[in-house]
Amino acid sequence: MPSAEDTSPMRLDWNTPMDRSASNRVANTRPTLRNTGTDQDPLQPLRNPLMGMMSGIHTATSTPNRTPPIYFSEPSDIMSFPFDAPVRQASETRDHFVIDEPCEIHISHVPTFTPSRDFPNTDVSMLRMTSHETFTPASSNGSLQLHEAIMSQAQFVTAQVKSIDFEHFHQAWPFLHVPTFAPEKQTNLLTSAVVNISMWMQNASRHHLVPYEINQELTRALMPQSTEEALTEKQSADITLPTLQALVITLTYAILGDAPVSTLNWAAQWTDIAIFTFRRLGVLDDRWHPEQHLQSADERWVQTEEMKRLVYAVLRIDTYLCIILDRPPTMRYQEIRPPLPVSDVLWRAETRVDRTNLHWYEPAGRTKSAFSTIVRDGLESRGFMTGYLQMPLLTLEDNHFSLCAFLSEIWCVSKEAHEGHHRNYRSPELNRTADRVKLWKGYIQDWRVHIENTDKLEDSFFGGCISDCSHFLGLDLTLYHLLSLKLYANMRLLEHRKCCSGCQEANIENVISIWARSPDGRQAVYHAAQLKRIYERESNIYRLNDQRLCNVLGPAGLLNSGIVLCTYSAKASGVNTPEGDTVMPAPADAIELSQSNLVGTPEFENWISQGGPATVDGVALHPFLAPHFSSWHRDRLETCPVYSSRLVAFLLTLKF
Repeated sequence: MPSAEDTSPMRLDWNTPMDRSASNRVANTRPTLRNTGTDQDPLQPLRNPLMGMMSGIHTATSTPNRTPPIYFSEPSDIMSFPFDAPVRQASETRDHFVIDEPCEIHISHVPTFTPSRDFPNTDVSMLRMTSHETFTPASSNGSLQLHEAIMSQAQFVTAQVKSIDFEHFHQAWPFLHVPTFAPEKQTNLLTSAVVNISMWMQNASRHHLVPYEINQELTRALMPQSTEEALTEKQSADITLPTLQALVITLTYAILGDAPVSTLNWAAQWTDIAIFTFRRLGVLDDRWHPEQHLQSADERWVQTEEMKRLVYAVLRIDTYLCIILDRPPTMRYQEIRPPLPVSDVLWRAETRVDRTNLHWYEPAGRTKSAFSTIVRDGLESRGFMTGYLQMPLLTLEDNHFSLCAFLSEIWCVSKEAHEGHHRNYRSPELNRTADRVKLWKGYIQDWRVHIENTDKLEDSFFGGCISDCSHFLGLDLTLYHLLSLKLYANMRLLEHRKCCSGCQEANIENVISIWARSPDGRQAVYHAAQLKRIYERESNIYRLNDQRLCNVLGPAGLLNSGIVLCTYSAKASGVNTPEGDTVMPAPADAIELSQSNLVGTPEFENWISQGGPATVDGVALHPFLAPHFSSWHRDRLETCPVYSSRLVAFLLTLKF
């Protein structure tokens, strides 16, 4: 049985909150720093970024109450917070902190937070305190040292964000405006979130547990305001841009790589909260504007663009979690009114003068058209192709947003289709969702044809060196094939051999056998083979952390690939099994599915309609070779325990 340390979404290497009296003494004695974040109460756990960041800091205080926040009043199997700290109940329910213990801070060597090799000139001596020192807030030397450490950390985080180490992050998640990112604009929460993902980027195998202090501070910063708004219908002005940036950075960290299920569920719940906050602030209606006072027009433009990019980042996160956790998406494209993000050249412009000049070259339709309108017009023109509604040229990133927007509709259509097919698989004529599924299959295929015409997506990704190309090449391909699988295969049924409590095992195997012999089954196998091919390509080019940053859906795509290929191989027929241990050769007339530009060729269309032998990387799809695919996928998913355990559970139910 896994321990709490393995399954908890919270990580307690961040120091625990101080008691109330200690918090007040720190606030009254240390120098006042500029903070643009929310007005926080004296009990805030991140009083300064140094204490929130360093795992070597310990406080001689009581531990926090284990009682979950109020919005998790009834923990379920889906969401739980098994904190690893020992429990000490507060004397009163309104006070979670003991007030009679002294405040004493111990700073020791911090081995986990060190500057990258690309920062030889960065002075972080205040962050590396090799000697074990003890000081109290009453000490002037200690207060000065704490103040200098805070300022040093803010400067270091700024240098880190603007460094080459963060370039992959900014390319994959471009929602921070690097040219104007400055220490005085940071808040404790934002600094801690940046440091957390920075440490992961330096060590991709680091365990994905959300820092306890970040969770607590997000709760204090967002939940009271959101609850007040819901009860009073009064829009809150206390939820600031840095707070939302910290939330999105933490959500991004939570879904990368080998995050446990509890962390993914934590991210799903906070994604819903982020979307709710966007709605309440008027961001989705394009009614949010930064404060007018004490800011120039350029600063207001930067903040408006940053907020808009947060919306699209959360749209992506919501989409990824929908695929990973098989949950319905929360955000719908019809409610996204902000226009698409500005061009990458304008976003990366270093000076105000450069940004002003580049504004003249931005397409007017791009800066004025609502995203929901662009998606709707694209669908009405039947997949962005022809007609009086001619779509503008979209970037790979823009096309990725359109795919994310499709998911909410595809999820509903496929859900109805799969339930109807399960009820009426003996009488397909009773399935009333066939027309809607066919329509969305056409939309997805037209999207692919359009992007191949504009960006040569497949040739660019598989043909040359992609290290200098957009990070959205592989991500767009992966999401396209995953959405196609939702339309061509009931992945829940294939993985669990059950889609509802009334499923009968004999009927399920019959349904799967019928699917494997159908054109939909063969289409699904093609998309599964391409997902396997994409993962192999990225594994050979990127380092582990870069691969996870560039393609969050890579492991999920590989899991779906393994499920479809193994299922289809187990149900394949028409080829004799060889005797003994001889290797079964691929039939001479077999079609190879792991090749580029296969769709649309006569060979492919004939195979889809008529069937026949097929291979993936030269290996025939046959029951005798199903273990080959299962072992290959299992080996590749070893670094992702969540997906590996799901694959093993699926293989235990696989029947030949």
